[in-house]
Parts: sequence; structure tokens; C-alpha cells
Amino acid sequence: MAHSVSTILSTLLLTLLGYHIVSGIPIAPAADAAAAHHHNVHQAQRNHYPSTPATVRGRKTDPAEPVMNANFADPSVFRDIDGTWYAFATESNGKMVQVAQAPAVLGPWHLLEEVPSPLPRGPSWSTGVFTWAPAVDRLDDGSYVMYYSAQLGGDNSHFHAIGAATAEHVLGPYKPVETPFGTTANVTAGGAIDASAFRDGYGLTDPAGRGGSGKHYVVYKVDGNSLGGGGPCGNAESPGFRTPIMLQEVSGKDGVTTIGDPVAIFDREESEDGPLVEAPSLLRTRDGRYILFYSSGCFNDASYRTSYAISNHLYGPYVRTQKPMMKSKDKLGLSAPGGAAAAPDGSALVFHADCPEGRCMHVSPIDIDDDGAVTLDE
Repeated sequence: MAHSVSTILSTLLLTLLGYHIVSGIPIAPAADAAAAHHHNVHQAQRNHYPSTPATVRGRKTDPAEPVMNANFADPSVFRDIDGTWYAFATESNGKMVQVAQAPAVLGPWHLLEEVPSPLPRGPSWSTGVFTWAPAVDRLDDGSYVMYYSAQLGGDNSHFHAIGAATAEHVLGPYKPVETPFGTTANVTAGGAIDASAFRDGYGLTDPAGRGGSGKHYVVYKVDGNSLGGGGPCGNAESPGFRTPIMLQEVSGKDGVTTIGDPVAIFDREESEDGPLVEAPSLLRTRDGRYILFYSSGCFNDASYRTSYAISNHLYGPYVRTQKPMMKSKDKLGLSAPGGAAAAPDGSALVFHADCPEGRCMHVSPIDIDDDGAVTLDE
């Protein structure tokens, strides 16, 4: 009892002096935020969380069921060097960027609610709110870069641009770069959103012994529909605005320095896609083909859907398939399945669909045949 009283008095004194207590350890005020972040990050990395409210059959998750009962939209996935998988998602649940963890891409997934936002703040050029669609890549020196969509400040707050941030640890904290990425702040074209990282090859070698170039790229959408042409998603009145998918090579040293100009590799066809194409994600197959996953329709209604296009060359042309691979009320029975991203190893697709919490994350294994055709492995 005396020991408990002494501990309480010591804790009270430290608190009055401005110290914070993190798992029983007194942290000086100046170091508190960073220390708490790193403590929680390292704890999460050690835990590897064996359970989650996911629906799992052995190692196979049911793609018709969300892997977490949480609003976790626009997910992307990343496998770290220790084999742990991380999923990053749009701002929600009090976090500018959300993160979840799993021992395998199929789960089980655990939302890291106790870990601070990997991106603690937005850049000075943004409003610091409406942060969307984060994606992470590992750089050549072992550090990390995060790409995300950030709302522009001032008179341009109707538009977004792509932001970049760097960190020494996969869970951050990521320090934002204080200029928008590349040319993505061009509001005359509508700004830009939905960046994802792509490394050509990702260690794959095709049957002929040809690996990818290993170069780093960012693929994103020019957000033309934000210019407000009218109708669903602001772009349903013909002819509407272009919403091209752009490919930008970047330096593998920092993930930020651009190499050459961005190249448009895909764009919407009004009769096929409706007001937009967005949420691009690139995958290189083992036989050297490139698959571009994308969403079309309108993101705020049941027309939102997931499709893909195939090319023999990274810069295209990309040939779209005849029908969406996922849409509302298909055999999965989901509403508005979109925002899809391929696992970099080509084993699975993560995406969101409407749920009571908002938009929940789903995972499906995928099969890719010799012609590049992709099917969900249900």
C-alpha cells in the first residue's frame, strides 16, 4: 500500500513538472510527442496482432466481407522488409492517415487505433483537412515515402494536390514536403488526387529472365471533375472534363524528385466510365505485362466500380477489358466497390465498399492468366 501511495505521489509530481507518462516511463515535455509516437509504433511492430474482426477461412479472407468493422476508405497495402503488411487509408476516426497491420495480405487485419497518425500534420500549403488515399513506398536507402491527396489552401480550397512525406519508420512520423508533388497543384486542370507508388518489377522476373527496371514511379489522377461541369461527381454533362491517369518517374533516393515530365497513360471514355476514372494502381505481372486497376462511375453513388486495363508497355497503350471486374450488386453483393489497389506482389486486391461504418476495406486473392486477365479468387 505504501509503495502504491509513493508511486502515485511520484507520478503526480512528474505530471506537475510537465512530464508525461508513457507505459510507466516519464517522458520530458520536449520529447513527449516524438517519444510517444515511437513507443507506440515499436509496440505495434512487435505485436503483429493475431486477431481482428475479419472473416477468415484459414488464410483466405471472404472478399464479400469487410476485414475490419471501420470506415477505412481508399486503402493501399505495403509489405515491409520483415514481412509485416500495412494498410493505409483516407482520413477518418480522428486520424489524418489511418493504418492497419496484418501478418499476411489476406489477414487477419488489425486497425492500429493506439498508434498516432503516421502523418501527424499536413503541409503548410494545405488546409490540413480532407486528406485522402495515402500510399507508402520504401526508398533505396531503406527510408519511406508517403504520397497522399491534400486540400489546397486559400482561394484554391476546392482543389487537391498530391503531397509527399518522408520517414525513417514505416509507421512514421512522416514529415511533409513543403511543396506539392510535381505539377499536381495545377488547378486549371483540376488539381490531382489518388497517388499510388509503383516500382517496376518489384523483384519479379519473367520466364524469359527479364526483370523490371526497378525504377520508382507515382501514378495519379488529374481531378478534372473538380472543375464542376455539372451532374453526378460534377462531370456528367457532355463533353465534360478529362480525368487522365498520369505516370511520373521519381528518384529512388527520395521519392520526391521528379525525372522527366508526367505522361498520360489512360483517360475516361464517357460511354464506358461516366464522369471519371480515378484511384489508379499499377501492377507488373511475371510475364512482363502491366495491369492498371482503376475506379469509374461516381464515387458517391452505387455506380462506382472497379475495372482494369492491360498493356505490354509501362507507358501504354492500355486496353480496357470488356466489363468491370467489380460493380454494385454483382456476385459479391457489395455496393460501390472501388478505390482498389493491388498488392505489390500481385497476390491480392484491396478495395473499399459501402458499409454501415462508411466505406470498409475488403481483400480478395486474385488470379492472373497468361493473357493478363484478372479474376477474383473467391
